[in-house]
Amino acid sequence: MIVDAIGLADIGTKIIVSAASTVALLILSLLFRSIRGFVFYTRAEYDLVAERRAHETPFCRSWSINWEENRLDLAIGDISNNSLNGVRFENATGRRQDVANMHPSNSFVELFDGALGAKINSIVRQNRPSGEDVAIYTLRLVIRRKRWAWAI
Repeated sequence: MIVDAIGLADIGTKIIVSAASTVALLILSLLFRSIRGFVFYTRAEYDLVAERRAHETPFCRSWSINWEENRLDLAIGDISNNSLNGVRFENATGRRQDVANMHPSNSFVELFDGALGAKINSIVRQNRPSGEDVAIYTLRLVIRRKRWAWAI
């Protein structure tokens, strides 16, 4: 009888220690931005392609992106090798948000009161042979949105 009581107490202690370790590990892991981003946000990546003819200034383009019952219109006033100037985002309801400059970065720009985040991962310029006088730019756009309305 006493042996059974000691065995049950030992099992209870192991359960409490395991649960406490799990909670501590969860809290510790949420301190890392990449883990928080994976848990609390969904993301989509798009390669936006634009051809630039010789002496085209300003170099502006626009795209309309549809995903997961969302729509986002993107207009860029001037594309260069290392930045985007005069960026305008517009959501499906017609709400607009302007961003003066976007550079390739790991940080998201919060849009529409934090409902969406956007960043430019890279700007790649492919030079064509001089006879064609066309450069092709590929912009890698990353969009994220919260998985749940209460997410941080």
